[in-house]
Parts: sequence; C-alpha cells; structure tokens
Amino acid sequence: TNGGYEWFEASTDSFGGNSGSGIFDANGTMIGVLVNGVTDYVNQGGCMVVNVLLDSQGAEEITYVDRVASFEPEPPASVTGDPHFHGAEGDRIDFKGADGAVYNL
Repeated sequence: TNGGYEWFEASTDSFGGNSGSGIFDANGTMIGVLVNGVTDYVNQGGCMVVNVLLDSQGAEEITYVDRVASFEPEPPASVTGDPHFHGAEGDRIDFKGADGAVYNL
C-alpha cells in the first residue's frame, strides 16, 4: 500500500526486464527497487512503438529498499568468503562471520 509508504511512484526511462533495478538518489545511495510500471509499447499504425509519456504521466512503482533490507540481519563487517565465486543464477553463497554465524546471499 502507498498509504504506509511501502513504495513510491516515479517517472523513469525503463522497460520490461528492468524490474529489480536499483533506484538511486542524487547522492548515489540506493533507495528503492523498480517493481512495476506502465505499458512499454503501444500499437501505432500497425507498428509497436515505445510508449512515450510526459513526466506527469509516468507511474513506475518503486519499493523502498530499506523495507526489504530490514528483513535480513546485517552480516558483521568481519564476514569472509570467496569473492571470486562464479555460481549459476539463483545460487546462494554462504559466508561464516567472526561470530561463528553463517550468513548467505
């Protein structure tokens, strides 16, 4: 719900497949993740063309990243692991912290 500030709307130049992209503020801090948007292409004279909208017409939905990050405990700065891991998409990487706890990404 937007009333609880779970997400916000913004005008972005994005297309299907950009879902999950980070949204950054002017300082370069990631503040959200793109999750939904308006129709990307429209039929114009029998051709599919980019749906160009005015800024006031854009309605891309962005979930605040702090709402997502707050669900997972932050691993300690002493977490170690293989920084050169090359797994398949969807693989999880386990790290063991100095406190002995196992964290995964």
